[in-house]
Amino acid sequence: MNDKTKGILCMVASALAFALMQIAVKLTSDNVSIFIQVVFRNFILAVFSIIMLKKNKEKLMPVKEHRLALFFRGFLGLFGVVLYFYATKNMPTANAAILQKSSPFFVMIFAAIFLNEKLTKVHVLSLLIAFVGAYFVTNPSGNYNLLPSLAGIFSAVFAAGAYTIIGKLGKSENAYRIMLAFGVVTCVSLFIPLVMTYKRPLPIDWLWLLMIGIFGGLGQYLLTIAYLYAPAGEVSIYNYTSVIFSAILGFIIFGDKIIPIEFLGIGLILLSALILFLYNQKNLGRFEIKKK
Repeated sequence: MNDKTKGILCMVASALAFALMQIAVKLTSDNVSIFIQVVFRNFILAVFSIIMLKKNKEKLMPVKEHRLALFFRGFLGLFGVVLYFYATKNMPTANAAILQKSSPFFVMIFAAIFLNEKLTKVHVLSLLIAFVGAYFVTNPSGNYNLLPSLAGIFSAVFAAGAYTIIGKLGKSENAYRIMLAFGVVTCVSLFIPLVMTYKRPLPIDWLWLLMIGIFGGLGQYLLTIAYLYAPAGEVSIYNYTSVIFSAILGFIIFGDKIIPIEFLGIGLILLSALILFLYNQKNLGRFEIKKK
């Protein structure tokens, strides 16, 4: 099995883990607050990151030059997760998943603004298709409140901001230290809201909360490993399989129903991601030929 195949398998496994995390979020959403859910998701991630850093004999504390960037990465990521969990609670799981997966398109916009990266005609086309798809997924004329849809979109915006900061840090910062910063910022920032809204979860909820942390951490780890095996341009498209997993699990467990116009929206966002993937593959091939 070559490295690309391993990367694809890790990415698909990561997508499944995140879909299972999403199901656990929805199963606990009636009895526990979003703050507890998010803390469980990122506390276990932080513990895992510490273990990996210690195993690799890396320092826990980032260099001074990176601390502010890591703080904002954690802060933006925190808002992204809170909004994503809120959307998951109040929307069909597939709809919430696909809106959150629109973050790469916002990354393109932020990268063009803050990192001076060029937007090509293909980028603009994929953006337009993705935004039309997002409009159909939110289904303004549907029966559910528009607020969860906006939460799903803005979860992608905040996630894109976090990813843009990671892109600026490049390879100069350890991936596990980035995840640790995310976990620490989350737990510290949500301590007071968590205490103020705390009510004792039911016994079964403790199991699902643990699953949120385990599947969230596992998904993040497998995602990292996938990018170690193969370039992002070759495996990133497979991250969208989480939408398929979320749709199937949501239908089986919650009876989520997705109407045709929402299916169209999901299809358009997936099409937009495919266009970007094929475009990146084409450019990657040109780069390798020139390099040779």
